[in-house]
Amino acid sequence: MLMTKQQVLESVANRLGVDFLSKTRITEVMYYRHAITFVLHRNAGFNLSDIGRMIGKTHGTVINSVKVVTNLLDAKDTLMTRVHEEVYLTLKDVLGQRFKGDVEYLDMAKEIVALIKDKDPYFGSSEYSTKRILSFVRREMINQRKEQELV
Repeated sequence: MLMTKQQVLESVANRLGVDFLSKTRITEVMYYRHAITFVLHRNAGFNLSDIGRMIGKTHGTVINSVKVVTNLLDAKDTLMTRVHEEVYLTLKDVLGQRFKGDVEYLDMAKEIVALIKDKDPYFGSSEYSTKRILSFVRREMINQRKEQELV
């Protein structure tokens, strides 16, 4: 049985015991809100507008959340690292097969870059190329999942 997007949020909120839909600006709740939007977008294939509607924010706010989480994880912020891990594991459990780990996407992107490099020696194997392919792989996997849901 497929869960609706709202059911996914309710399930995550219940499991984590955090009301991240509240308007509170308590740091820990805000971190959960940011982390949930980040993981839903990055690993579950939800688009920015859908996430925004689900949490009562605009897609621009969701973009900001993704940037905030990226920056805090890069800075190795201990609270965000803990919250992200908790949210990641919870959403992975709730979504099951719909969830893709970053490692799976990155492995696919690296394989594609290697295949292209074999065929076209002028194709760069830089981190930029891998990130572009990674973005493409994510988008294609998301589109594929949407097509399967329609069937």
